[in-house]
Amino acid sequence: MKFIRLFDPALRKLFARESQLQKEHDFHAFRIDAMSKANKSKVESVLIDMANIDTKSTALLTHISVIIAALVFSLGEVSEGWLRFAIGVELFCYVVVAFFNLRCLNIMGPPHMFFFDDAETYENSIATECLLRRSIYVYCLRTMVALTAVLPFLILVKGFQEVFN
Repeated sequence: MKFIRLFDPALRKLFARESQLQKEHDFHAFRIDAMSKANKSKVESVLIDMANIDTKSTALLTHISVIIAALVFSLGEVSEGWLRFAIGVELFCYVVVAFFNLRCLNIMGPPHMFFFDDAETYENSIATECLLRRSIYVYCLRTMVALTAVLPFLILVKGFQEVFN
């Protein structure tokens, strides 16, 4: 996971800007106000979201893994050069999305996360982490929808190639 963390500074600049972080705080404050229990805190709200993101990222990673396996298998079945290239590009894109999706499954806590001086710093840190994971997950999901939409066309081309050859 340390290798994946090398991308964090760039991802934070891209997804965790100050205005977005303020929206993240406002979202959790609104959720707390809307909850029926008066003892909910912003930290609990963020942790609920992180658990949801973890679950959704795991499901997305399962989908990606199945597609990667299918594409690897189909590469062995294709002889046409341009079709092999197209499947290879699709396979590469799925692997890249899987790599970034793994970032959403990171563990928060010792020894992977340092301790904070005060509650506000901790709250800001986990809100930033939640925003980062949500943003990465959303972009991975959107990319997967696009890649999955392209996949049936590659399968149809492969099928037509087998029928007419």
